[in-house]
Amino acid sequence: AVHMKVGLSSVSEAAALANLDAEIPAWDLQAVRRQTEAAWDEYLGRVAVQGGGDSARQSLYTALYRVFLQPAVWSDVGGAYVGFDQQVHPPDGRVHYANFSGWDIYRSWAALVALLAPAETSDMMRSLILSSQQGGALPRWAFGTSETGIMVGDPADAILAHAWAFGA
Repeated sequence: AVHMKVGLSSVSEAAALANLDAEIPAWDLQAVRRQTEAAWDEYLGRVAVQGGGDSARQSLYTALYRVFLQPAVWSDVGGAYVGFDQQVHPPDGRVHYANFSGWDIYRSWAALVALLAPAETSDMMRSLILSSQQGGALPRWAFGTSETGIMVGDPADAILAHAWAFGA
């Protein structure tokens, strides 16, 4: 059998190792599985559905799972992150997020996550605003620490407004 753990960081190799040590300290795959399932159960359990068949509920919860996949946590366990200005920013007590697919999420995603995860959505919106301060404009379709430039318009305005209106 092959066992492998992976640590990621936008900041440094040392930060990736610190992330790995903090997030998966032991070689216990079953413990990681239980912790992961518990975390997802907590998020998905924020929506309770009655009625309908098993297939319909499975479709709903699969879609809800996908809602929470992005944007991704971009800051390290210590809080540092690389910003849109390509500089390492120190911890500021909040989680920093990246990878906003603006045109995919501006209609309803922000409202839904603001209702279901207002604290996390607040950090996401703060991250979006920090990206604009560091990069000169609100991102339209951000990938990591840069704007991809593949879309036009201003989806971030609607994303921020929906998040605020629905509880973030």
